[in-house]
Amino acid sequence: MLFDADARDSAVALRSIAVATRKYGVHRLVCYEMLPTMDAAILCEKRLEEWRRLWKIRLIENVNPEWIDVFDERTGEILDGPADLSRHNR
Repeated sequence: MLFDADARDSAVALRSIAVATRKYGVHRLVCYEMLPTMDAAILCEKRLEEWRRLWKIRLIENVNPEWIDVFDERTGEILDGPADLSRHNR
């Protein structure tokens, strides 16, 4: 989950993402949700932790069936999704 925050909070979020990337072997961003507050993001993440793996896979495949990486490493931009990615590559 990502929290829409100021630069300080964004830096903390990026460090957290880096730690999760190393710990869990994450190499692609295929699904995300912007939430209004850090509390909302934490609550959402705790709920997702309780989900079965199949439910999480279904969630991802509903919004990104091809599991396309929506993070642009060149610019650091997070794209809206697969449709945005095709517009971005033109």
